[in-house]
Amino acid sequence: MKYVEKSYTFTKDSVYLEIGSGPAFIGEALMKKYKCHFIGVDFNYQILLTLKKYFDQQKYTNYTLIHGDINEMPIKNDSIDYIYGGGVIEHFADTEHIIKESYKILRKNGVSFNTVPAFNLWWLIRFYNNIPSLPILKQIFSFIHIRLLGAKILQKFYGYELSFMPFQLSSLHQNAGFKDVQVGAFAFNPSDKVLKNPLLRQLYVKISSSIFSCPVYYVSGKK
Repeated sequence: MKYVEKSYTFTKDSVYLEIGSGPAFIGEALMKKYKCHFIGVDFNYQILLTLKKYFDQQKYTNYTLIHGDINEMPIKNDSIDYIYGGGVIEHFADTEHIIKESYKILRKNGVSFNTVPAFNLWWLIRFYNNIPSLPILKQIFSFIHIRLLGAKILQKFYGYELSFMPFQLSSLHQNAGFKDVQVGAFAFNPSDKVLKNPLLRQLYVKISSSIFSCPVYYVSGKK
């Protein structure tokens, strides 16, 4: 939330779109705090039904749920104030297309904010289940994972997933038309169920705060 709120000033008139919304934790928090309108797009119909049931139980009325593909979002151009994608756009081979789609549906001065896996020192820990989005390396790892291994390892973890370097994220967004593009380390606390030792948890936060060793980058841009 601190990253999202830093990148945009929300009001009750804001239209917030979450791509690959899933349980929409961020969307719900913004609805409750700012009374803005929430739109969730996801290809998983069942999770949208579950989300609708929960939203109705909470008596939310300022929301719209769309069963669709973010490659071709059924949303009017120049109609969205803020787009959030938490670990979404890296699951598509043509990431550039999705970024361009986001740009089209944003209003002037609207903001796009995404998080993606980082290709840096941290990647060495997870090289076996991720494909670097870099020339040659992308072709090599795609061939190994998809042609030789039948995508079995990818499916066991996060599915088809790319990792990026900061300059790539900046270039992709600038080419789509975005201005004020910012890329940085997306620092976060690990789950206490996974890492219980307080000292190790502090160390993890420090590692995830460095652009050279963080697991995840954030990238934001303004239309």
